[in-house]
Amino acid sequence: RVRAKELGLGAVCFTDRGVSVTPAYVEELRALGREAGVTALVGIEIETDRGHFLCFLPDPVALAEAAWKGADKGADEVPAAAAVTKWFAAAGGLVIAAHPYARDAKHPLGDYLFALSGVDAVEVVNGALKPEENTLALEAAVNLELSRVGGSGALAAGEVGGAVTLFKSAVATEAE
Repeated sequence: RVRAKELGLGAVCFTDRGVSVTPAYVEELRALGREAGVTALVGIEIETDRGHFLCFLPDPVALAEAAWKGADKGADEVPAAAAVTKWFAAAGGLVIAAHPYARDAKHPLGDYLFALSGVDAVEVVNGALKPEENTLALEAAVNLELSRVGGSGALAAGEVGGAVTLFKSAVATEAE
């Protein structure tokens, strides 16, 4: 949280994988953001049979009860990518294809991105990936005419800010 402020970030998106999003969890992150002087936005990273997705709902507490958890299962009993993107689109959420060309991913999204509906943006710069993996993501986003975002992929405080997304105006809530 302090690192985000030191870097001049106005907001930080928390998209933990496998976390149970509860009202207390959301409030804890919001409090950390207030303490550090940055906006804390809460989403979730969902591992599917075809890649990882950063997903947001206008009300992040709704992630706790989200029906995507019961979506069709794919490989290894994780949700099917198409079911997750469809559910979030119907719920008015936002879906970002995270590190789609990461070669080390268990179930990489790769070119399946071109056949998948319900994706709003592509992470085209991930601070934890190799340049060629980011380049492939950028090429796909450009060809699909999707919005592009950057993310640090931070697992520790020192990794925050490895890549960022610049918005034209301040974003204060998940709904924005």
